[in-house]
Amino acid sequence: MKLSHYLIGLLLLLVFLSISIGTSDFSWGKLFAFDQQTWLLFQESRLPRTISILLAASSMSMAGLLMQTITQKSVCCSEYSWND
Repeated sequence: MKLSHYLIGLLLLLVFLSISIGTSDFSWGKLFAFDQQTWLLFQESRLPRTISILLAASSMSMAGLLMQTITQKSVCCSEYSWND
């Protein structure tokens, strides 16, 4: 399996954990049973928080890539590169 498959699996696991963890009680069973209070918690709190975390992380990743491209400097020297 490719490394990207493992990273996508890890990302999905972390998304599910981010949605599951919080101060209020949250149950996936109640969510799929269409409990109104759980759906409200999911839509008003857990989902926006998770989406904002993903957007912030991807924005920081893109900013780092742009800075490397503009300055044309790599983060590490070639002796530490994985491409050897």
